[in-house]
Amino acid sequence: GNADANGVSKEDGATVAAAGVDVEEIQTGKVWRDDRWLMENHLNRETVLDYFALSDWYDNTCLTAYCKMQSQLSGLQMDTQVLERMPGIDYELVPLADKSQASLLASRLFVIDKVKRFKDPAIPSSSNKKLPQVRLASYYVLDGSVFMCPALQKLLSTKILTISHFIKQS
Repeated sequence: GNADANGVSKEDGATVAAAGVDVEEIQTGKVWRDDRWLMENHLNRETVLDYFALSDWYDNTCLTAYCKMQSQLSGLQMDTQVLERMPGIDYELVPLADKSQASLLASRLFVIDKVKRFKDPAIPSSSNKKLPQVRLASYYVLDGSVFMCPALQKLLSTKILTISHFIKQS
């Protein structure tokens, strides 16, 4: 009936809020979309990171933005494998689980991880090894709309709080 964009009715939202849960924080319901870009370009695995770079979540100080700026100034194209060996914040398109996945969903859904790579003293700078990294956040692009994925810990704690509230009520 009376649900918001996240499928939560006002009554459910009030119940969740009464359980001491921050509704806004859980419902990472912020959506970003650029219809003009989508009308002028084709969204696919090659263009989705460029599209994501226009979003509110993109960090313009990330390695990709820095390398893109350097490429524009020098006229040389940056090798993505060089990026994997640089410490700092970057964005990566998550590979398809199955390489033969040419399904309709694979062309409509893209997952992007924000990662931080760390310099490892055990890896010499001349090495071709990828630096160790940690995922800071994940985003998904579905049919041109960009969403931030909620943290699993936050999602689970919210569900537990909500369930315990309903158990206490019964």
